[in-house]
Amino acid sequence: ALGMAYRQQGDLEQARAQLAQNRGGRVRIDDPLLSQLGTLLQSSQMYFDAGVDAMKSGNYEEALRQFSIARDLKPEDYLIPYNIALGLLRTGEEDEAIKWLQTSVENNPDFRNGHFNLATMLAGRGRLEEAAHHFGEAHRIDPEDVEAHLEFATALGLTGQKEKAITELRALLEIHPNQSGALLNLGILLAQRQQVDEAIRAFSDLIQIGESPEAELAAHLRIATLEAERGMEESAIGHYRSAIELDPRSLEAYLGLASALGRTGKFAEAATEYSQVLALDPARMDAHFGLVTALILSEQYDSAVVSLEESLSQPSAPLALSLIHI
Repeated sequence: ALGMAYRQQGDLEQARAQLAQNRGGRVRIDDPLLSQLGTLLQSSQMYFDAGVDAMKSGNYEEALRQFSIARDLKPEDYLIPYNIALGLLRTGEEDEAIKWLQTSVENNPDFRNGHFNLATMLAGRGRLEEAAHHFGEAHRIDPEDVEAHLEFATALGLTGQKEKAITELRALLEIHPNQSGALLNLGILLAQRQQVDEAIRAFSDLIQIGESPEAELAAHLRIATLEAERGMEESAIGHYRSAIELDPRSLEAYLGLASALGRTGKFAEAATEYSQVLALDPARMDAHFGLVTALILSEQYDSAVVSLEESLSQPSAPLALSLIHI
């Protein structure tokens, strides 16, 4: 230390003498470049942490400013652009957020959250093929990631790759046989491919799971529609009634039930169900006309006239008026 002090004063002779007596001890000479590098590395983390704190407090503009400085100091990092994207989403700048998420996964192709969130945003913008790729990457990174696997299969289906989607959904169900989302999507895809028996089995399995009323409701409605198309009206009626038990405000269930009852000649019962629809949504002209038709076919003519007159107060009244003239 004494030798270094002499050196700083420019007395090189004394410096050499003192350093010679160091007896092999390590002499640390400060390197300005290394010191600056350490400061820069520390600053990147410091700015990043400040950005995180600003995000937590809801100050997104300040968060973006801090993240931007951190990014300049450490451009190869993947978490910094990811958090910039989150901040931009909070400020409504979705296009820019997508760009930063792309940067994040470019910097780290094995970053699951980056791929998943990027895929979600791309899917929301209709960029389904790109979304499918990134959902697939998220699933590749974590094969046990049920959410990513399901979204990957869904995106495949939406891009017309239905066979691949069915394969992925079946693979997912091999691992998680009670995954309601996979069963629902599998049933939908199978129905679209006219594999009706398999579709009904998938929906029936979904009902058996009983995971959520919403999933059961969707399954009952899907089965009822498929069975009605096959002319299995009585079974379809049963599923429509089950759907109504799950959701007494389901217009789709009431309308489906009313139509099925009408097709089986139960016109008075059909009229009752159309009335339920109108109690929930008085503006539904299809329910108005269905009710009038059912009342006429059940020979309730006075009630049919009253129903027609009530429909005149709706925005689509001219249609009802033309029916009266006919």
